[in-house]
Amino acid sequence: MLAFSPSLLAQENNLNSGETAVGTSESKRQQIVDKGLAYLAKEGQSDSGTFSDQVGPGVTSLAITSALKNGRTVNDPMVAEGLKALEEFVKPDGGIYGTVG
Repeated sequence: MLAFSPSLLAQENNLNSGETAVGTSESKRQQIVDKGLAYLAKEGQSDSGTFSDQVGPGVTSLAITSALKNGRTVNDPMVAEGLKALEEFVKPDGGIYGTVG
């Protein structure tokens, strides 16, 4: 026979409120990510498609990876331009390095 337990009920209520907090946290995280990616697309990407013309492909790779891992696709203009720019860094030895220009 199952018995009513006030402590079990309290644990269940805490779990349910925790699930709500997780959902709220995820929603807030996604809003922050979307805002950051919008900023990068508008202000961070140069005409060449990179995110830092001075330091090579690393920064661009990080920006594009973060966009892809957070719901953007290769059809997204920021991602497509970044990937095209990264192709310019691919060397005959298979490495991806160098500077713009």
